[in-house]
Amino acid sequence: MTKNRFTRYGLPAITLTALLLAAPMAYAQKGSRLCGYYGDIPPNGVLNGNTLKAGGKIGLLLELTDGAEVNEKVCNKTKKALDELLATNAEFKAFAWLKADYLVNKKGKVTDQKTCEEVGAHFTSTAKTNADMCDYMENKKVFVVVKVYNSMQKTAADTSYTKQN
Repeated sequence: MTKNRFTRYGLPAITLTALLLAAPMAYAQKGSRLCGYYGDIPPNGVLNGNTLKAGGKIGLLLELTDGAEVNEKVCNKTKKALDELLATNAEFKAFAWLKADYLVNKKGKVTDQKTCEEVGAHFTSTAKTNADMCDYMENKKVFVVVKVYNSMQKTAADTSYTKQN
């Protein structure tokens, strides 16, 4: 009779507990934010020496998953390095850039941030349909993200994610 009670009540309780504990692991990207720059490559824009007839999208982005103060420091340091790159790279100067900021007020509350889904919506393609672009990235690693348009209708077959050292 004891075995039946365990099988009847204990096993489902253990299974439910295990599922509840495992559920947050399935969403490891939840709460991730982006830092850096993203923007448009105009039609006939040049990237890596190649002319992109229909243009595209480009991002120089860092995923952040730590606490607010840590993220702001890492983001500021990264943006400073990216600012220098954007100022010295002739190809990048021709692109229209938007900031993906991570700002914290004096009380430690995040006041401006870009979610992975918010920015990722610009980078979806036939091969990478998930707007949560952090699924394709790693924490505290800068990625160059490029989506080249196939046509003037701004469709794209793929989006490339290239991790930088």
